[in-house]
Amino acid sequence: MSPCMELLKKHAEDYPSTHTGPESCGAGYHVGYGDVVGLQYHLDNGIPVNLDHFDFALKKEPLVLIATAYCSGRKLISVLKCLKDYNADFSKISEKSKKTALHRLFENMALRKDLSEKSGGVRKYIECVKDAIMILTGYEDDKRNCNINGTDYEGKTILTCYMTDQFSAIKPEEKKEIVSLLLDRGANPNIGCTIKSVFYTFEAPTALFMAIHYDWPTDIFLQIYKKGCDVNKKDGKQRNVLSLAAAERKPDYMKWLLENCADLSKPESMKLATKHAGSLLSKEYLTLQFFSKGKRKLVNQQDLHDKKVSSRDNTNSK
Repeated sequence: MSPCMELLKKHAEDYPSTHTGPESCGAGYHVGYGDVVGLQYHLDNGIPVNLDHFDFALKKEPLVLIATAYCSGRKLISVLKCLKDYNADFSKISEKSKKTALHRLFENMALRKDLSEKSGGVRKYIECVKDAIMILTGYEDDKRNCNINGTDYEGKTILTCYMTDQFSAIKPEEKKEIVSLLLDRGANPNIGCTIKSVFYTFEAPTALFMAIHYDWPTDIFLQIYKKGCDVNKKDGKQRNVLSLAAAERKPDYMKWLLENCADLSKPESMKLATKHAGSLLSKEYLTLQFFSKGKRKLVNQQDLHDKKVSSRDNTNSK
């Protein structure tokens, strides 16, 4: 049996349907199963790489979406490199869901088959995803790159997907390498989204809102902030990120924000956060008081220093 016929047989078993399977093979089947040699055969025989309707998994999609949705492990990287060699357009999106190749990569369950610590699965997954991101955003002509800030039908960017994912076996501490790379590759931390679930709705105007709510390590806070995240943005409840941290009883996050984001220590922001800080004895309220008094003390010390310098200058000028 030829390689193409073997793939068609496997596809019919993996994705059974009520109608008869395809009579002839196509590049989509080779991409879906990570067969680079078969893919090259079809492309070298005149099949345009940027068609929108290749067959796989009972759907018709561009090759880059098939690859990022179904390929597993290093096969994915090999296929993406091959597609890039043939100048595939990585900016293509799903017609129905508006998902980009990066969205499909995030949803790819074949990459998450074994995430156990014993097998080193998490490390392999992270490295594979990072390699894929680099390829998908690696053209010099940005128009052919996957749009790293593209939003799907729910309004989620790929940055939002990773930062708000609660159902993955991978913890924020482990995922931060992926988020860090996305930010370095141009992910915008100021594209907000409303996260809806069966249990609650959470409005996140910026990536810092997401980082606080979903308990990310503070070292990712710094990168988000340095990439231009607007700390003055407010949600529908008129809370900025400091107020959110106070409302969610996260004094350590409040401390980090006040130490690193100057705008949040302004009187208006402090007053707003106090409304959400709970009782006068709460850690959140005491944190605000500590920074408020500390700031006043520094201002008073600076004023005293300036007066001494001014007095000394006046004495010397006489």
